[in-house]
Amino acid sequence: MMKDQPMEDTGEAYRQGMRRLAAGVSLITTQDRGQCYGMAATAVTSVTAAPPTLLVCVNRGASIHAPLLATGRFCVNVLSEEHDALPSVFANSEKRAQRFDHGEWYDLMGLPVLRGAEVAFICEAEEHGSVGSHAVILGRVVDVPELRPAPQPLIWHEGAIRTLAKGA
Repeated sequence: MMKDQPMEDTGEAYRQGMRRLAAGVSLITTQDRGQCYGMAATAVTSVTAAPPTLLVCVNRGASIHAPLLATGRFCVNVLSEEHDALPSVFANSEKRAQRFDHGEWYDLMGLPVLRGAEVAFICEAEEHGSVGSHAVILGRVVDVPELRPAPQPLIWHEGAIRTLAKGA
């Protein structure tokens, strides 16, 4: 049933509504002056296939924000079921120094890439702007070094990590 009056607290309703929007879980990574940076993200989406372009949203207060914009390069590592412990590490600022101690990482084009990711997209930032607390960054995909043959993605839904049901 639809309401004919707007909610008094649209912000809270928005947050509750977004908990219901299932999304893939990714780690956005970059490297600047030998230091690796990363964050967990669900705000990643395809923009266009020609040229291949992704949109990522990064909180301007996140430690990765300035280095990503300074280098203009980043990797979107879409997580697989086997990486279910990584989102909590990359989402916790107190574990910032240990983030890349978890998972198996390699360097490609100066960026940290997660071995065994569902898919990894190497991107060059082409445009960025600000919306509220976040930078909205369009990245042109220049390489896809990881592409898992049998998908098993991690999903974020209702404030928890989930996996897709097998079969059907």
